Amino acid sequence: MKVRHKVFFLIAFFIFCSNVFMAQKKNNCRIISGNCQVVMNTLRKYQSNDSIAVDIFKKEYVIDNMQNTENLFKKQYTEIIHFFESKNGQKYNCHLKDTKMVDPILLK
Repeated sequence: MKVRHKVFFLIAFFIFCSNVFMAQKKNNCRIISGNCQVVMNTLRKYQSNDSIAVDIFKKEYVIDNMQNTENLFKKQYTEIIHFFESKNGQKYNCHLKDTKMVDPILLK
């Protein structure tokens, strides 16, 4: 009888731990670089919360070739999402702040 309780406890413990680890993996999805609209939509999908996704985007990503990103980031999260869904916003690419992008200039 005591063996059954131990086995049941171990099974319950492993199920609990696996759910915790799976939840962390789900929320830590990051695209290294790509189109900002795709990055934003991926963050929104994995976070299941638009405002959290925009906050992560602001903290962890750099928008390539965009002047005055501060002006964009001062807007509300819904306006930022709509910007990247617009034609003007679809042309921007971004990358994680921690990654170093290779300069596309060819050396002779």
